[in-house]
Amino acid sequence: MTNRLPEWVKDELIKDIIDLLTISETGGAQIAKGSLGIYSDYVNFLYSILFDANLDESESAKDIRNILRKHNLRFGTETGEPIGGELKAVFVTLKKNNKCSYQNFKEEFYATIENLTKAGSKKYSIAYPLNIRLNSRIESQIDGKVFKIVDFNEFRSSVDVDRLLNATGELKELVNTEHSFFVIKDVYAGNTEFAENYCKNRLETVLGLLVFCKYSQAMTIEYKYAKGGWYSPTRISNISLSRALIFESEKFHTARHFNETNPEATSDFETFEDLAFFYAALNLYNKTRGKIAESLRNALISYYQASIDSDLASSYLKYWVCIEFCLLKTKDDRESSIAKMLRKLPFWTNKYVAYKAQLLGAKRNEYVHELKTDVSQYDRNFAKLIAGGLLQYLLLNGDKFSDVDELRRHYRLIGESEQNLDLALKEVKQLQNVKRSLFNHLGKE
Repeated sequence: MTNRLPEWVKDELIKDIIDLLTISETGGAQIAKGSLGIYSDYVNFLYSILFDANLDESESAKDIRNILRKHNLRFGTETGEPIGGELKAVFVTLKKNNKCSYQNFKEEFYATIENLTKAGSKKYSIAYPLNIRLNSRIESQIDGKVFKIVDFNEFRSSVDVDRLLNATGELKELVNTEHSFFVIKDVYAGNTEFAENYCKNRLETVLGLLVFCKYSQAMTIEYKYAKGGWYSPTRISNISLSRALIFESEKFHTARHFNETNPEATSDFETFEDLAFFYAALNLYNKTRGKIAESLRNALISYYQASIDSDLASSYLKYWVCIEFCLLKTKDDRESSIAKMLRKLPFWTNKYVAYKAQLLGAKRNEYVHELKTDVSQYDRNFAKLIAGGLLQYLLLNGDKFSDVDELRRHYRLIGESEQNLDLALKEVKQLQNVKRSLFNHLGKE
């Protein structure tokens, strides 16, 4: 069953977007004053229709999705200047030619994409300021792409930041010399949005590994003293990802801001001292392939996002999402079946984990379906413990399976009964001992 919208709704959406644009005598276009929020909302709704094969099954929509994929182009994250400016030009052309249908939009959008592809791929370097401190620089690979995390001086020597350093006002504020910088260079893409999205996924995977290696074993709630009293921080990690600095052909092009949080005080910096575990975990991650690697990447991203969320209920839900990625959840799997499988997995060392695990799904459903946000730090930390255990298992063993179907069968077997564990292990003869500690393993790398 599809959820296709009536054609008139899509036509009306195009018309409403076009009506928000004003074209000047020189041919330029402006979004009506006070209407940027509405414009962004409408455009994102349009993207959600166009890029969902269930919502638009037409050949013209398929052609657009295919050409974007083929030429490393991406639209849908940003709708303003300079990222997303190509799309506004499409609407300007439609307005000038008085063409206001959804089909007109797809035809003009495809023509614009074709023109972009003729220009060929551009070379980007993307840098992300991070409020972290390292005892040594990091340089390695993730998914076959070289990255590094360095201090400001090394960052400055690798890309041209003079425009930022010599600027005044907002541009100058983009760079804090006390930050570390995550840098990926020589990313070839059709447009800025694709390049930045590719790099951000790799960055959050790396941050997921860093946070996992530092905090996955910690269950104790630590208290801090401030302003005459004690409090317990609700965030697991203080890492803040506030913006991307985008360089095109080594020259600064633009910045993309993710949120308004931008800690500048040194007290907000987080220190990572022992990187041996991180490098070993990264090595294990890079051994995985195909859909298993994709699930592991998404799990690490969810783990990172959960760990920096100060809202306990939201953090809990993101750890649950991490659990679902680790267990390769499909749309047909119910939360109750996931919780049942969790309860029977044989690598928990805590006496009551097997019993508490079955409560995870119920807590998740209360939050999602009943809007109950009564989640304590103990609840959240327990979800983190389970997510960390599954990440540990997948990191150690993900490369031993030929595909996700084999891994799903393995989970199903060991989840059905303890007697099936031996059978599951024999199916994958090279599998690591299920109770083997990741940190014991990493210590030997």
